[in-house]
Amino acid sequence: MALASSCVRNRDFVLVQPKDPLVVDSSYYASPGADKYRLQPGDALQLEVKSLDENVTKLFMALGYQTPGGNQMMNMNLLGGQPGAAGALDMYYLMGYILDDKGRLELPVIGKVGLTGLTLEEAKDSLQRRVDQYFKDAFVLVRFGGTRFTVLGETILHGNFVFFRERVHLLQALAMAGDFTPLADRKHVQLIRQYPEGSRVEVIDFTRRELLNSPHYFLRPDDILYVPPLRIREVGAGASAVQNIQLVSGTLSTLVSLYLLFVNLTR
Repeated sequence: MALASSCVRNRDFVLVQPKDPLVVDSSYYASPGADKYRLQPGDALQLEVKSLDENVTKLFMALGYQTPGGNQMMNMNLLGGQPGAAGALDMYYLMGYILDDKGRLELPVIGKVGLTGLTLEEAKDSLQRRVDQYFKDAFVLVRFGGTRFTVLGETILHGNFVFFRERVHLLQALAMAGDFTPLADRKHVQLIRQYPEGSRVEVIDFTRRELLNSPHYFLRPDDILYVPPLRIREVGAGASAVQNIQLVSGTLSTLVSLYLLFVNLTR
């Protein structure tokens, strides 16, 4: 009974499965219904203002972009979504523009501009209008300074990660964390997301194909993924049939040895 109850089934390991595992649907299309992210205090942005006047362009350059050679090299190192702690590869956060605790961006000459609650496109339009008030023929370009998220629990890697693109989905986040461990409960992964009203916990099943259509499929800045362990970790049984057989065989061998020792001592 212990052997049967503690063995982890194959369907508990496989990700994004169809409802019927015997039917292969190659025409499945996923269309996640995620809302556009709205800026919050603490978000990091990459801001560029292009102008025929080089002095205007240089005025808005972040510290890490002032040397053309250094700019090119730094971008090569940052692109592609490298994992790292906030103090390691998170260069946009250190050298970009950060929204303060009131959701405002402080710019040279222009001053503070409120952006909290705006989408990236709306923020660009708002900044363009403010720049037009002070400078002629200047073009504003705004990008996210990477998506920061945290992964904890039963994954190979843990900690804070930065994905240097505007969108990162759950499977990409899992890949950056090195995949699940054998003891990970893939059906009850917790997504802790920050909202203006507070934090909310969503439970996500990574084994179901419906994950691809989930409104939580794409991560938002400061999301936390917690992967709980399977119950077999509490029991101490193996995570596979081979491990269970080895566990039972070892237990039986120990019992036989103890029995023979007892018989020899009672003669």
